[in-house]
Amino acid sequence: MRSWKTRLPLLCAMLAMVFTTIGFSTDSEAARWKIGSDGSCYFDDTDDGPDQCLPQPAGRWKLDGDNCYFDASDSGPDQCRP
Repeated sequence: MRSWKTRLPLLCAMLAMVFTTIGFSTDSEAARWKIGSDGSCYFDDTDDGPDQCLPQPAGRWKLDGDNCYFDASDSGPDQCRP
């Protein structure tokens, strides 16, 4: 049976790997794909937020006079957001 002294280096190595992985994963979240003014997608490694180039779900909120309604068969920008 192994003692805790022989398992300690292995445990330390495993913890170092976990903390290194956590550090790398938080750094990669500070970038995203964005839509340019010409409609093309580009990668901005200095910005964060949602990926703007993923396919958007169908439907949008539309304005009809003073009322907003959801049209599942239409696409485009949300007309009810200020």
